[in-house]
Amino acid sequence: MSSEDFRSHESEPLSPDAVEAARYVEQVQHEFGDSWRLDNKFLEKFFPVCPAWKPDIDATQKRHYNARTSRWKRIPKIPKAASKLYTPLRMLMNDILLAEEQYRRRPSASDKALAQKPAQRTSAYLHKHLWDKIHVRCVLATHTKKKKLQSSRTWHGHSPVSPILFLAGAGAKVLGVRWTFIKPIARAGISPIEIILGSEDSLVGRDRLAASMTQVMSNQTHRRFAYGLIVTETTCTVYMFDHSGAVTSPPFDYHEHPAQFCAVIFGLGSDRGERVGFDQSMFPGKKDFLVRTLVNPGEKSPKEVQYVIREGLFRFSSLVGRGTNVLRTLKLDDLNSTSVVKDATIPHGELPGRESEGSDINSTFVVKDAWIPRGDLPGRESEGSLLRHAQAKGVVNGIPQLEHFEEIRRSDDPNDLDTILRNRQIDQPTAEDLKLERVHTRIVLKPFAETIDHFETRKDLLLAFLDAVLAHRQLHDVAGILHRDISIGNILINPAGAEGNRGILIDFDHAIRVGDTSPYSTKGRL
Repeated sequence: MSSEDFRSHESEPLSPDAVEAARYVEQVQHEFGDSWRLDNKFLEKFFPVCPAWKPDIDATQKRHYNARTSRWKRIPKIPKAASKLYTPLRMLMNDILLAEEQYRRRPSASDKALAQKPAQRTSAYLHKHLWDKIHVRCVLATHTKKKKLQSSRTWHGHSPVSPILFLAGAGAKVLGVRWTFIKPIARAGISPIEIILGSEDSLVGRDRLAASMTQVMSNQTHRRFAYGLIVTETTCTVYMFDHSGAVTSPPFDYHEHPAQFCAVIFGLGSDRGERVGFDQSMFPGKKDFLVRTLVNPGEKSPKEVQYVIREGLFRFSSLVGRGTNVLRTLKLDDLNSTSVVKDATIPHGELPGRESEGSDINSTFVVKDAWIPRGDLPGRESEGSLLRHAQAKGVVNGIPQLEHFEEIRRSDDPNDLDTILRNRQIDQPTAEDLKLERVHTRIVLKPFAETIDHFETRKDLLLAFLDAVLAHRQLHDVAGILHRDISIGNILINPAGAEGNRGILIDFDHAIRVGDTSPYSTKGRL
């Protein structure tokens, strides 16, 4: 729902959709809590006015800026309602995006010429030959019932909330979306935009923006962070959302600083995926989307292993946290091996065991990405480290077998880890900043199966439960590991497995060493 859908007079009863929207915004508000931060150098860090943009900024201002009144044309100075700003701001932002087109990678002249031929002016042709070169960005109106944001995360197909405007895109290099036109769906989202009057409560607009951003990022497998805007008739505020909350710029007067406003829109429309928060270790192949793991990533020439993503099985619902993501994949160099790519912890009951027909469940993998808290509690140990220790102690039955573990890098530099504080460009973190720090990790495990509540016979249930209990005992008595998170969703059932592996105990994100008395051992979930 858009902001105006649940901004109602007291005498008017709220519609069911408006009630749903209000409840969802309240839920997201609770999830973010006190994780909001102000960065006075935000614009300088992330949206500087680049000299290379000056010709385009000058041209944009010449067409759309009134130097005499020091205001953008068409933007009402004293609008009667926020809705009077929707169309003028959408048109202005799209004009700014068009001005920046010359800096984007476009299809070559020969490709364009071929695409103009009648027989090849089809969507299928464009998908086959040009989709990896297409870079399209557009600000859409998503505040009406007919044009609200669509989301695959909900059973009814639309997002509980819909922003006023929505910067969306198409193009393989950033979004991996095989379209040559823009759609108002969360998967294609770059930045939600809320528009309010300067006299309205900015915190209400902020919470609606966070709700829209949660929908966007929960629909995108490879999003590390994202930007959103709140715009009034006078000011613009930029927000950066990630798995530790949000950091915001001070509001700036976009009429007094037109070049800064252009720089913000140019930055949001960038064709560089990492610039707007996309994970470059997940990328488009010739036909499919791939996820990459690096064996010995700290070495000069690490070995690269790629998996073809076949199906999304689970994606987090709360933006603030570990960012759980589960994918079914095929290993690129072994297409007979079915795999599962998993980002972060698997909440209870959210890991369905959907396998392709004829696949061998014992050859499956789970690749798990997690934004793990670090640095604030002594005693914390990664899941990869604990599983490696268990294997070294000879515990191999009833638990996932570790194939690979790494901390994700943002670039080829082995020291350039993908962390919250690095992405926020905080070089000298305070004690409060360190509480927000998370590092992006990836582990590869096997096997993969259904959760234990998907049993078919009582015998299968009892054998799976027995093996999980034995695995828990072995972990405690032999490896000295206490799991601390036993639940239905953390026991997998594998009736075809060998004795000892008919029940698999998973998710060691909260596990500790036996006898550990560190602060982490007494801490609840993180």
